Amino acid sequence: MIVFASHNIDSQIRANSSSGGIFSALASYILQNRGVVYGAGFDESWNVCHRRISDLNDIIELRGSKYVFSYFKDSLEQVLSDMANNTPVLYSGTPCQVAAIKKIVGDNPLLLCVEVICHGAPPKKYWERYLDEVCSGLNKNKNEITSISFRDKRTGWRTSSFTIIFKDGTIFSQKNSRNPYIKAFLADLTLRKACFSCPFKYPKSLSDITLGDLWGVEKLAPEFDNELGMSLIIARTDKGVNALSSAGIPICKKLDFDKVAMYNQALVRQASMPQKYHQFEIETETSSSLITQMRRFTRLKHSAHIIHLIKKMVKLIIGKR
Repeated sequence: MIVFASHNIDSQIRANSSSGGIFSALASYILQNRGVVYGAGFDESWNVCHRRISDLNDIIELRGSKYVFSYFKDSLEQVLSDMANNTPVLYSGTPCQVAAIKKIVGDNPLLLCVEVICHGAPPKKYWERYLDEVCSGLNKNKNEITSISFRDKRTGWRTSSFTIIFKDGTIFSQKNSRNPYIKAFLADLTLRKACFSCPFKYPKSLSDITLGDLWGVEKLAPEFDNELGMSLIIARTDKGVNALSSAGIPICKKLDFDKVAMYNQALVRQASMPQKYHQFEIETETSSSLITQMRRFTRLKHSAHIIHLIKKMVKLIIGKR
């Protein structure tokens, strides 16, 4: 296993990616070698589903994080068809989605599995309702949307925004630290129940490559710390190592797994079910506004807010030592 920091050498691709743009580099390599790529994208109704691409121009459709559990079952049959036709496949997804494809296909040399570091994923019911409410509040229809980004880095990599752009030029954008959907996601209120007992945390991953944000870069690789974003890459198999090398992805700095995991606990630990998880689920089902409930359940009480600020200050003080 090789653990290292890296980023796409194309600064524009890097800026338009959630972290360092490594998925795009791998996808380009596979497509240029007559392969196909599967990953999470949007359908015509802006639902999240796994899509198959065979053209370099379509990589943009799969680029960027989508904090929704992607519908992927249809892609499993498509991959089997590609394997039968001797077509190289890059399959990207959550660890459980990678495990599903490996169970069906097996350890086929044509299949390169790439997982994202997964905090957990909300079911589509929350995403569909949230998007409907946002559009309704703006007097817009979903068919007027031209793009959605869960990690718009125009406000920074660490301070990214949730952004929707409409055909008439209207832009809806909120810092993720203020966006109700993202706050509920990070508070684990909207995760699928299965995420709380995920069996694919390290060392049980079945992927060839793991990709994610290099959180803690200011400590682990300060010479590469900037707001364009930096990727953490874990090459778990020889196939993964060879693919990364063939794609020309640079090893900016080799890292220690245990140190990396300190800053990205999702590598080794499942999310914990919040105390108010079931209450949130029940009350959102009966409420006329999901967004109102998301705000209500993620609003810190005054005492909790003070504790949160104290902890933040302590971390800053320790970090300066």
